Amino acid sequence: FIEILVCKIPAFAKPFPVSGNVENDTGMNKEDILYIKENRKWSFKLSDIYNHYIILILPLSIIFISFSMFYSGNKFNHLKDEFLITAIIISLFGLLLLILIVNRILAERKFRLFELNDSNFEEFKAIIRKCSWSLVENKSESLVLLTETSWFSWGEKITIIKYNDKEILVNSRPYGQPITINRDKINYNKLEKLIKHYR
Repeated sequence: FIEILVCKIPAFAKPFPVSGNVENDTGMNKEDILYIKENRKWSFKLSDIYNHYIILILPLSIIFISFSMFYSGNKFNHLKDEFLITAIIISLFGLLLLILIVNRILAERKFRLFELNDSNFEEFKAIIRKCSWSLVENKSESLVLLTETSWFSWGEKITIIKYNDKEILVNSRPYGQPITINRDKINYNKLEKLIKHYR
């Protein structure tokens, strides 16, 4: 339900094509990589407001409606019985939805650390090509891939950064909608199985 709710446009449509300028699409430079290695999360950018934080309008609007109900009910002396219960339910729903969305936004900013076992980063690059994700950026210390679309997701952007010779930092973040519920966990599990299978 939430994944359908947060899609900015129909999820079954095709995602925006990746342009020829990959750096503009991925939005990652050397400063970003350094920040990610130090903090294990994306740095905040103004583009995040539209791409991810805009969905906060939904729960905030619901909370505003509930507060309006409390205000009007108190002003016109009908804040009781069914009206009061309805206002409380709406406010609680808005607060819970706000907490859920904020937690998802924060979780999707974080990078996870993966061990490459017996492989190095160059060997890992060959391994990652065996999965169904589309490679859109291939640099000496980073990779960016896009997952396939589904009915409830426009796909995720998988960012992989070389942490050291035997470890990588990985982030899975929605590419065409503000948040998803568990797509990042699915991608992390898929990547972990891929590393174990080809070690």
